[in-house]
Amino acid sequence: MIVFISKKGLMIFFSVMATLLIVAGIVSYVEAVSFRNDINSAIEKNERNIVVMTASEYGEDMNVYGDILYLLGCYCEKTTTDNNTSRVTGSYYIMPVAADNGVDTAYITVFVRNQHNIEVFENITNDTYDMLDGKENIEWDEYFFYGKVKPLDREARPYMIDFFREAGLLQAYDESSISSFILPYQLEVYDYETRLSDGIGITIFGTVIAVILVAILAVMHVKKIREIAECYDRIAPMPTYQSLEVNSFSEKSTSSNSDNHSK
Repeated sequence: MIVFISKKGLMIFFSVMATLLIVAGIVSYVEAVSFRNDINSAIEKNERNIVVMTASEYGEDMNVYGDILYLLGCYCEKTTTDNNTSRVTGSYYIMPVAADNGVDTAYITVFVRNQHNIEVFENITNDTYDMLDGKENIEWDEYFFYGKVKPLDREARPYMIDFFREAGLLQAYDESSISSFILPYQLEVYDYETRLSDGIGITIFGTVIAVILVAILAVMHVKKIREIAECYDRIAPMPTYQSLEVNSFSEKSTSSNSDNHSK
């Protein structure tokens, strides 16, 4: 089915699109700048470093940073299906953190989407188990994390508990024990540099569309004025009241002169 859209409809569509792009770009830029400033402030104060944070110090929507030193492996993957084809769009890894009593170990999920990060995380996982096996001279892979604390995906939690059961990492698996040692959060990478550049790019793109629309509207307005002016030029000028009187007087004078000549 072919749908015809009027010029006015197209102008409205592109106007809305330009507005949404500009707003989205500005929001992305402002969020990235806010994140960067907050992290820089935390680094200066030596706060929210995941290397030294205890379990109770994590909170939802918190901005955190620090080296990811140890990982116990990936316990599940997120997949997306497009046109009957499934692809991995993210992986969930387990990272140990210090429990509040300073003796036991708690655990939090780290969720990653980037394939390069997944490869690095796999290497860190291998390094962790090499250390637990007593190997020496391990060439540790490094990953410095900038990101946010988000609620743990509900679909991932059962897989995480199954991972702990199989590995025997907890002494008990009742809900109380699980809640005590498994944090209900996941760390997500926040690439603020990419968000900054994306925000600037989206804003510029939306602004370009807006400028083009304004230029088109200006051209259309000028064209309309010219068409109206040409229409006026094609219409014969109507005689005014004064010109009618003058013509009438002239006709009377001519008539009077004719009468005089005839006499």
